[in-house]
Amino acid sequence: MRSFTELAQRAVLFLIGLVGICVSGVWFLQGGRYGAIVAFCGAMAALLADFFWMSKKSELSRSAIPDQPVYELKALARDMGLKGFSSLPKEELVALIRRRLDPLSRRWGVFKWIAVIAAFGAIPGLDWLMPPPSRVPPQYAIAWYERTEGKLRLIPPHDVEVAVSTDDILGDRVRIPIHLALRNLDAVPLEIVRVELSYDADLQISSSGKAKIDPSDRRPVYEHPIGTLENTEHYTPLEPVDTITIPTQFLCFAAPSRQDHQLLH
Repeated sequence: MRSFTELAQRAVLFLIGLVGICVSGVWFLQGGRYGAIVAFCGAMAALLADFFWMSKKSELSRSAIPDQPVYELKALARDMGLKGFSSLPKEELVALIRRRLDPLSRRWGVFKWIAVIAAFGAIPGLDWLMPPPSRVPPQYAIAWYERTEGKLRLIPPHDVEVAVSTDDILGDRVRIPIHLALRNLDAVPLEIVRVELSYDADLQISSSGKAKIDPSDRRPVYEHPIGTLENTEHYTPLEPVDTITIPTQFLCFAAPSRQDHQLLH
């Protein structure tokens, strides 16, 4: 007899199959090829078990309905929500139960196909909602700092002051050190952190960082390795420091322009 326990078993198997399809699809999109294959095989096994084994068991149960006692048939009809069966003879009660089971089977089959299609369609959305860590951009904060009396302190970019030494005056130049510090805002440490700084091609840059090659040959680029950046409230300064050298003939001693302000940013 097709009981609600059997329906629950089929529903669990089918749900396992749907979850396996979604997991395998997301795993495949995120680069886990072997895991995706294992999950997909598990999903197919659950769906096939539901289709063959449980379907066969249900058909055998339906064929055994006429052999059940009347009181069991009435209990089944009551569980199925049927009404007006109390005074029916056994033959009419069996026919009533079968008429109710056939539409249920058809609706269950249609629902399964719709659910499988929906599971495949949900894979891109799940991949977008749960991207792998390699696709999530790191969260960080960057700030200017200055070194005064052997101490480091953070300052707003518009408060940056350029110190001019005697050597700079004699050399008709101004050197602007790029004092930048980085802080990790992620919940986990950032490993193998490297910061690349690029500059306009017409600037003269002095850097002990690792020079990189711009394919378009338009900007000088220097890399500053930091290593592991822990999730703390402290900022880590970039070392070594890049320095921009500007000849004094290109400077005007009037109020700083908007371009000068952008340069300091």
